[in-house]
Amino acid sequence: MKENKTHYVLLDRIIDTHRPQLIKVLTEILEANLPSYIQQNQEVLSRYVTSAVEHSIQNTPELQQTLNLMPVIGNLIAQRLESVSVKLAENMTVELLRPFTQQPYPIYSEVAQHIGSLHVHTPEFEALVNSVVIEAIDVIRKQVSIQQWKTADYNSSNHKHTL
Repeated sequence: MKENKTHYVLLDRIIDTHRPQLIKVLTEILEANLPSYIQQNQEVLSRYVTSAVEHSIQNTPELQQTLNLMPVIGNLIAQRLESVSVKLAENMTVELLRPFTQQPYPIYSEVAQHIGSLHVHTPEFEALVNSVVIEAIDVIRKQVSIQQWKTADYNSSNHKHTL
């Protein structure tokens, strides 16, 4: 497809013509699948956020220095801070994901709109489109051949009956 700019023009025209339908279908796919996926994986996401919060606390030198200034109570505060941070991270995950599990959620439409507006001319995209177009043409060619054969066979049998 790279050799012929007409392919790009035709492909762009086809995509532009169907862009609203592509965006609508993509939005529907996101709305139908993403909320349940997020709900099913909420625990994994929560563990990830919890781990990130714990690492952030551990990698905050000012906090560690302050806790080290209090030899006896510093360890107790650090333990309590760690337990609070775990609960805080779990609650944050739930609250951050809640909108994504509700329908309709405007972000799905925005994501679909953005994806639908992309103009992608990469070698991978060209190869994919080329493959799909060639396969579609082959399928149509085979169907036309079958129909022509059926028509020829039908015409041949009708011709014999009229003689």
